[in-house]
Amino acid sequence: YAIHAYKWIASDGSERYVRYRWLPDEEARLSRSEARALGENYLQADLAERVAVSARLTLHVQVAEAGDQVDDPMSVWPETRHSFVAGTLELTRLVPEAERDGSVWVFDPTRITDGIALSADPILLHRAKSYSVSVERRLAP
Repeated sequence: YAIHAYKWIASDGSERYVRYRWLPDEEARLSRSEARALGENYLQADLAERVAVSARLTLHVQVAEAGDQVDDPMSVWPETRHSFVAGTLELTRLVPEAERDGSVWVFDPTRITDGIALSADPILLHRAKSYSVSVERRLAP
């Protein structure tokens, strides 16, 4: 669930701000006590089981309208804003040794692709550095 808005830029140069959510096709909810009873690594084990038979997520996009705050992740856009399904992601296998031999995968919401631009949200300016620190600490001997 992205709390930040991103500017999507079309090939004709038109721009729209959006927020997006990845929603699992199958969702399981656990209480805090149920989760604790499953142990420390239950999420990793559950993901491995789900991926073995294919886990799918659907990308839902909400489009901002005039007057919506796009630079404040705390702002709430009305549910009446246009939204659409933009695609599906299917996970078919895990990469168990993803952070070995100099190959480090890191979630960083400021790493964007052509056709997408960051908003002026000041929090985004600090996120890349904080995620880098997280990786350094996670990989430290």
